[in-house]
Amino acid sequence: MTPDGTPVLVEPDDALSRETPVADDLSVPPRRERGPDDLVLAATADSRVVGYAWLRPVAGGGRRVELAVTDSLAATPLDDELARQAVAYAIADGAGRLLVTDSDLFGRAGFDVVTGADGPYVSLTDPAADQVTTPAGSRQPEDQPRESVVSLPEPDHGRDLSGLFAPERVAVVGATDREGSIGRLLMESLEDYPGEVVPVTPRADAVFGQDAADSLTETEGVDLAVLAVPPETAVDALETAGESDIGNAVVVSAGFEEAGDDGERHACQLRDIADRCGMNVVGPNSMGVMSTASGLNASFSPSHPARGSISLVSQSGAFITASLETATDRGLGFRHVVSIGNKTVLGAVDYLRYLDADPETGVIAAYLEDIDDGETFVEVARAVTESTPVVVLKPGKTEEGASAAASHTGSLAGDDTAVDAAFERAGVVRADSAGELFDYAAALRGTLPDGNSVGIVTNAGGPGVLAADAVAAQVGELPGLEESTRKRLGELLPPTAAVGNPTDVLGDADADRFGDAIDAVLSDPSVDIGLVLTTPHPLIEYDELAEVVGRRSRAHGTPAVTCFMDGDLTASAKRALRRHGVANYDDPSRAAAAVGALGRYVEQAGREQVSSAVEIDETSVQSVVEDATAAGRRQLGVESLSLLDAAGIDTPAWERVETPKEAETAAATVGGPVVLKIVSQDIAHKVDVGGVRVGVSAEDAAAEARGLLADVREARPEAEIDGLLVQATAETESAVETVVGATQSRFGPLVTFGLGGVFVEHVEDVAFALAPLDRDRARSLIHSIDADSVLDGARGAEPVDEDALVETLVRFSALLDAAPELSTLELNPVFAGPDGTTAVDLHAELDD
Repeated sequence: MTPDGTPVLVEPDDALSRETPVADDLSVPPRRERGPDDLVLAATADSRVVGYAWLRPVAGGGRRVELAVTDSLAATPLDDELARQAVAYAIADGAGRLLVTDSDLFGRAGFDVVTGADGPYVSLTDPAADQVTTPAGSRQPEDQPRESVVSLPEPDHGRDLSGLFAPERVAVVGATDREGSIGRLLMESLEDYPGEVVPVTPRADAVFGQDAADSLTETEGVDLAVLAVPPETAVDALETAGESDIGNAVVVSAGFEEAGDDGERHACQLRDIADRCGMNVVGPNSMGVMSTASGLNASFSPSHPARGSISLVSQSGAFITASLETATDRGLGFRHVVSIGNKTVLGAVDYLRYLDADPETGVIAAYLEDIDDGETFVEVARAVTESTPVVVLKPGKTEEGASAAASHTGSLAGDDTAVDAAFERAGVVRADSAGELFDYAAALRGTLPDGNSVGIVTNAGGPGVLAADAVAAQVGELPGLEESTRKRLGELLPPTAAVGNPTDVLGDADADRFGDAIDAVLSDPSVDIGLVLTTPHPLIEYDELAEVVGRRSRAHGTPAVTCFMDGDLTASAKRALRRHGVANYDDPSRAAAAVGALGRYVEQAGREQVSSAVEIDETSVQSVVEDATAAGRRQLGVESLSLLDAAGIDTPAWERVETPKEAETAAATVGGPVVLKIVSQDIAHKVDVGGVRVGVSAEDAAAEARGLLADVREARPEAEIDGLLVQATAETESAVETVVGATQSRFGPLVTFGLGGVFVEHVEDVAFALAPLDRDRARSLIHSIDADSVLDGARGAEPVDEDALVETLVRFSALLDAAPELSTLELNPVFAGPDGTTAVDLHAELDD
């Protein structure tokens, strides 16, 4: 569907013979006059051609069809629909056969493709062709064409931003022809816009020869107002725009939130006007908006993007100007580009929603310096990435995801760690540089894989090994090929070729040998992504090899990434790769990183959204929280153990007592050696003040309790003592100490897991994930730490009960859901043993 809900239509049309706009990334032949017997089926969306089937008569009867769709709609229902419509029209025309240029595509559409003397063709008398429904717009005598609607997914549109990217009339407030001014740069950028541009300024009668209006009140039919005036004037101009029913505005002016109290006041005024008038406002402090789809360049960028399927959302205008030329040099094209500036009205999520609804946006790339309303971002991005890949460059990433600085896990989770966890939950692929952002976008705009297993085909052993190592570092070890695949490769390749993964077709391989190997490897059920790596050789025609890779990839529905290591591709080879959605890199490490991005996207976006996977006693949880709140206590004491009981998390039996005599009675009730702990809101580190006794028998409990109280009073005479905790001794033999914690982040509760005990602050082997956790996510979190082998039974030790540890994490996550008032939680240690897990202590704090 188009952003405004318009379906893609397939109908007879002469769109390619006239000046109908063509989709960004659609590869079309040179425009030419249509022959008298030619028939063109044009697929259109949003008044642009997104695909076509061109049927021409051939000598001896029949027709030949040339079929193409925009790269962003390749391998969608549109491919099959165009193929079926082409066959249907040829049948209605009385043709006996239909010669095809892409036999793989017609095969996938359900037709038997036969190879004849003049090329592959579909027999129009075969059963599959006979069952084709009469075509939309069939040229049966006296029949009038009908529209054929191709069913494409319809996402949540959110705000309608079409007036921002495809306005019919643009007003530039602050327009001028004065050298060195933003108003002049905007007018120059809009010089070739096919719509109408109206300069607005009270200081001149005309700008660049165009009559100027004194104010927006003197204009009519304006869809987009671009404001290049000082902040106070911009506020007045936006008010006028709202009163004039102008629905969209771009504020390029600076001096708002970033400029102190006056700037913040002006920003609030912009927000109020936009809310009151229902306006879409980009910025302020924005470089502007560009769309190659409509030909709009309402910006002061010196670089204009090439056409393509990537839409770019950037919080920095400078990042756009610095990146567009580089991206264009790499052969990348753009659909929409927007500099979102201060995000006073429209935020990142508004652009994500809109671009997800645009069928010609194949991938969304974003540069975001900060993320407002993190929980909404995760929710929206999670919905978007189910259909449209999103790659984000978020600066501020530290070398280490956590730093040890105190005794609880809240100090271990830096903001950037929360960003990583949020992106993982949302299915967003994170890039660490501008180069990675566009490398990943290039890979993700093509066919998407079903998994992250990679098969490598190369003509050079050394680079193949380098690629294998690089890929393994990204997505894990390469899968072994099935015996049937290895046998097939052995039959196809020379005896000295290396059959396996990687498969080395040898240095003298031509495109045909490469194609045979690629076909075999991509046919293997263990391979989700193909990586084709080649070094220069006189026998390799890159044009031919590029076409072979693209066709094999599309035939199998398996994405392929290429690495032509000399990087010197012909223009036609580059076009072939782009047409088939194949990204190319000149270095194995870059290609491997792009493969890793494909794998991470599929793994993250393919996970189901989860809610709490277990039931807990939420009434008891809330009772503990409410009692603490009523008492004015932010930090929970011994009652935090009641939270564990309510959540169903295993913990040693315990009782809270007031006197040494009660301690003796409780020790006898609990049974076995017990642990005595001081209960005091004023004491964070009990061991440091002598507030813990271990291995205490019931007979010695009273005396040990008196000694403990004396030691604490001597060390901390000012502390208020609230009693003693008597707790059974946990079974720790063969157990591993782990830590489970949580803090509140701007993206939601962040769960921490890692090695526990006194080492948690020094080892830093911790992993993070957003709550809630289901069992699969909990298990993944456990195996995200470097020392997960310790849990599996290192050095002959018995492995821990992983299912019990998973259950503890899931119940801990449910506790966060039940009590959002809890700002910090930490179970340290959690003893994970062969027979289960036991949580000994819980540190819990409420929000301020």
